Amino acid sequence: GGTDLLVEWRHRAPDSGTVVVLGRIGELQVVEERRGGIFIGAGVTHAALRDSALLQARIPALVAAASGVGSRQIQSAGTVGGNIANASPAADLAPPLLVADAEVVVRSVRGERSVPLRRFFRGYRKTDLRPAEMIVGFLVRPLEAAGVEVFRKLGARSAHAIAKVSAAMRLVRDGKKVSLARIALGSAAEVPIRAEEAEQWLEGRELSPETIQKVGDLVRAAVRPIDDVRSTADYRRWVAGNLVRGFVEMIAAGD
Repeated sequence: GGTDLLVEWRHRAPDSGTVVVLGRIGELQVVEERRGGIFIGAGVTHAALRDSALLQARIPALVAAASGVGSRQIQSAGTVGGNIANASPAADLAPPLLVADAEVVVRSVRGERSVPLRRFFRGYRKTDLRPAEMIVGFLVRPLEAAGVEVFRKLGARSAHAIAKVSAAMRLVRDGKKVSLARIALGSAAEVPIRAEEAEQWLEGRELSPETIQKVGDLVRAAVRPIDDVRSTADYRRWVAGNLVRGFVEMIAAGD
């Protein structure tokens, strides 16, 4: 991402002799319905995500995440493609894109391919991008009418903060039982992750107190946090479980 690249250049010499700026490619700046999903161009800024009526209605967790990225100035400059290409475990947009079953659309002179976002992150600040490929955009699955989405980030302060832990959840119910569950976390492992065992536990069950307690325990078991200057691994593990349990309690209370 260019926002991070500029910061790195202040501290060391650039390791590339050529930088190609993609900001004026119109195709990278669209948000539109496409192939039964929503296509978000890689060059769409956080501000544009925040203000998109389509995303507010269909991918609300992504709007909430974009609204909390840095300052208004950063939101106007930083893009969804840069946030994901940087492959930080703390990337704010990764959890809501993961719960929306996002596919990363990449292109090169060899052609175009799509990669599920949950497989796109290959390690700390490493992605599945191959030489001469670029991210064109993301194809995401819109929220169903019966569904609920939530996102929350915990940082040292309310603004300009890198997440200690972030979490997003998408839940769809058929009557009282959960028909679809998606849970994703940031700053909880080497890469942003899905808590798939917790998702599987929820699907097919009603939101009883026992189910809610168990899902929090499964999330804690799924994360692989580290100690760093922002937080401890134990704190992150505990908060991750509590965040998701709180999401489910809030949704259940809506009954």
